[in-house]
Amino acid sequence: MGSPRRDPSTSSEGADPCDRTLTEALELTDAAVVVASHDRQLLHDVAHWPHLALAAPATEEAGVDPG
Repeated sequence: MGSPRRDPSTSSEGADPCDRTLTEALELTDAAVVVASHDRQLLHDVAHWPHLALAAPATEEAGVDPG
């Protein structure tokens, strides 16, 4: 399950990598990317990415039967 790629004609691909935004760099990578952020612009920029909601496992200490 890869992330969708941006149209290279609208990105700065081929330009100086230091001129890219973090979002552009993340869009261009072939690596898996996990984003945990409160930054509204970053979350907006990656809103089209697949989401996986994570929750803490239930534990006996919390009064919840994990079984």
